[in-house]
Amino acid sequence: MKVKFPCFDCLQENENGELIGEIDGVHDYVSCKCENGHSAKVFPQTPLYVYLLEHALDAYKNQMYFEAFLSAYSSLENLWRITAKAALWNSFRGAKGLDLVEKTSELSTYHQSERCLGLFLQTAIQFFGAAIQPYLKELIQGNKSIVSVRNRIMHGSAMPSQNDTKQVIELLHHLRSFVELKMTYTLEMDAPKGIDSKQGILQTFSSLFVIEQQRKTPGFKKYAKEVIHRGSEIPMTNDLYNGPYSDTSLHMWHSSPMFTQEMDREKELKNQLSMGIDDLVKERSKLINLLNQ
Repeated sequence: MKVKFPCFDCLQENENGELIGEIDGVHDYVSCKCENGHSAKVFPQTPLYVYLLEHALDAYKNQMYFEAFLSAYSSLENLWRITAKAALWNSFRGAKGLDLVEKTSELSTYHQSERCLGLFLQTAIQFFGAAIQPYLKELIQGNKSIVSVRNRIMHGSAMPSQNDTKQVIELLHHLRSFVELKMTYTLEMDAPKGIDSKQGILQTFSSLFVIEQQRKTPGFKKYAKEVIHRGSEIPMTNDLYNGPYSDTSLHMWHSSPMFTQEMDREKELKNQLSMGIDDLVKERSKLINLLNQ
C-alpha cells in the first residue's frame, strides 16, 4: 500500500516533490523516495489501521469490494492489536510499559487473529462498558457477524458483497471511534510526565512507541549526534524524518486534545456512530481534495 509524505529537501530546492513509499506491515518505518531523487525512512506515528481504512474506502468507492473488504478487515485486526498494546502500556507507563509490550510481542500474542480479537474484546469492555456491546456482538455473534463473513471469504469460495463490505467498513469506523475518542485519561488517572492529561491513550502510546523504535536505529543515533550542537533547532530537511515526526494531521483519526470536556467527546462520539458508508466516502473525498490543494 503506497503512502505519501512531504519532501522537505524538495522544498529547500524550490521543487515540487513527494516522498512515496509502501507500508509492508513488518517494518516500523516506510522507505520512501521522491521523483527528484531524495529519500528518507519515515516513521509515521499514525497507526496502520488508519491507512488501511482509507484504502478500503477508496476501493469501495471504485466498487472493488474484495479489495475493500480485505483492507477493512486487516484494519480491524490492526486496531485490535494496537488497542491491546496501548492498554498494556497504560497499565505500567513509561519505559517499563513499552518494554512489556515488546516482550509480549515476542510471544506472538498480537500476531494471531483470534488472540488479538480476544484481547480487544476484554480491553473494549474494560474501557467502554455496555455502550460498546452491540458493536461487539455485530463483530462476533451469529452467522452474519463480521468474523463469520470473513471466515467464509478467507476459507471458502465466497466473495464479499457490497453489503458485506459496507458492514465491515462501518463497524470498523464505529469501533475505532470508541477507541480514539473514549480511551482517554481520567481525573483519577495521572497522565505520563510531560503528556497532556486530555491526550488519548492510543495516540500517546502510538507516538511514544514509534519514537522509541526510532531511537534504536543507527539513522536516528547519527542524526541526534549531528544536530545536538544546534540545541532546539529543527532542520527543514528529510533528516527530520529520523526524528520524532508525526503525520497524524494528514489522516482520518481523531485528535483527543481538541476536546476540552467529556461532554464534547460524547457529542463527537455520537456524531461518529451515526455515520454510514456514504458519509465516510464523502469525508474521504473531502480529505483527498484538501491534500491535493
